[in-house]
Amino acid sequence: MLVRYVRIKRVYFDQIRDGTKTLEGRAASSIFKSIHTGATIRFCCGRDTFDVEVIDVRSYKTFGQMIAREPLDKLVPGMNAREALDAYNSIYAPDKLSLGAVVFELAPVSSAKR
Repeated sequence: MLVRYVRIKRVYFDQIRDGTKTLEGRAASSIFKSIHTGATIRFCCGRDTFDVEVIDVRSYKTFGQMIAREPLDKLVPGMNAREALDAYNSIYAPDKLSLGAVVFELAPVSSAKR
């Protein structure tokens, strides 16, 4: 089984681990475009890690399209569309933003394997 290691900020790490955040949006770099349904992602924050299974992947030409089409409460809990776009713009450099966006729908490995 190929496990992709992904670093993530603590707030998002905790939200994914507790099941509040079930969608992860990333710049559509070649690394993230290579992740497909059924893949395992190991999220890392400091020394803490946990695994999730990718149950769906969706691609968008822009982060704005992603934010308009995905449920924000699952993508960026507690943020509105403007705050979400500002957050992604603060994370990624313009060259990364221009690659488009990919969204991973996630499930805990234990429940995804049932």
